[in-house]
Amino acid sequence: MREKVEEFEANKKASIKLDDNATVKIIDADNDDIFEINELVMIGAEKALNVRPSMKAEIIKEIESVIQFSDALAEKNKKYHEDYVVRGNHALYVVLAEIYALALKIESSTARDHILKEMRSKLKDRQIKTQFNTPTMTVLIKYVVGSDRQTAANYSRVLNIAMSENLTPKELPDYISRRGGIGQIHALEGESAAKKLGSKQSKDRIRVITDMLQLLGVSSDNSFKYNLEIKQLNADKQNGAETGRFATFLTVFDESSRTYKIVNGFDLGQTYEDSLVRLLMKDATNNVDALKKNLRNFKEHLISTKKVNQGWINRFHSEFEKEEKSKEEVSSEGVTA
Repeated sequence: MREKVEEFEANKKASIKLDDNATVKIIDADNDDIFEINELVMIGAEKALNVRPSMKAEIIKEIESVIQFSDALAEKNKKYHEDYVVRGNHALYVVLAEIYALALKIESSTARDHILKEMRSKLKDRQIKTQFNTPTMTVLIKYVVGSDRQTAANYSRVLNIAMSENLTPKELPDYISRRGGIGQIHALEGESAAKKLGSKQSKDRIRVITDMLQLLGVSSDNSFKYNLEIKQLNADKQNGAETGRFATFLTVFDESSRTYKIVNGFDLGQTYEDSLVRLLMKDATNNVDALKKNLRNFKEHLISTKKVNQGWINRFHSEFEKEEKSKEEVSSEGVTA
């Protein structure tokens, strides 16, 4: 057996018995170190049923070839990432740090207004718009990146965050890397802003709905007297900010008398009260502007019908005056800008 193996290795020849309709592929021995991706997988699904135990060596060779090629691709990808992505990103962060440093320097310069005037003039020549009150950082970023508005917006967001966190230019590259890059900072800050906005809108919604419920209560024709003590919940936290507007009653319906009987009355405090209002009014619109408009209309209805006392009517008029004054101030600011 050893002699046959040695003869095969020396002559590079062998006799192989093939089944009918078999296909033979001849590979030049001089080029057997060159392989193509298409040649890596020789035993596919169509030939799987014809695999013989004697083909084990071919399978092993195939596996080794695939792994070798995959390792080469992995190494190439690693090198690309290190040479172009990591180093490229770091180079960009250094540029941002230099923009940041120059913006801080301009801002503290006695010639700041003259510098910005010259930059705005040059930007105007390039068809890039700025205003007199455009922040120094924004003017400089536009001057550096040109008309690419998305890039300017991304850079501006990152550098404004750096300024708000009181970073030095030297600290900036590591800070950006630590937070996952410019895109990640932009995304996280966007999410944070959305959450803050959502939280504010949620609080505004509850406040407007609570105002409406309170006015529905004071203008209601239905009332009853309750002479027992109202149980105060969350008493240790009750203060000016925590004081609720409603008394909440727990009742049961008595079938025999067809009346509701009171179990107890509760002062929930604002925190629990807001939670209850949020639950009870979950189907009300989330459009705060629409809710405010409905509330305004209801107040005007109460004034015209005099369904509330004069104290409430005076309060409504005072609120309307403040709203109109606020609108005028916003409109005036818009004209000035």
